Amino acid sequence: MENATTDTEDRMLWPAAVEKHFIDVLLENEAKGNMPQGVFKIGTWTTVMNEFNKYTNKNYNKTQLTQKYQRMKD
Repeated sequence: MENATTDTEDRMLWPAAVEKHFIDVLLENEAKGNMPQGVFKIGTWTTVMNEFNKYTNKNYNKTQLTQKYQRMKD
């Protein structure tokens, strides 16, 4: 049951268009070589955060972005 609440909250905080842009930013950074061996380089999350927040006019922090990334991987 706890996951259902998390899923509902996640959908509210991460609408489809916002989630898609997050994925696009991650893929762009992977294409730039910022993710060798499946792990983002140090500093890449700052770049991801800045690019993502600029586009969405949000103020997500690195922790929120990395947690979303982990949830998407699961």
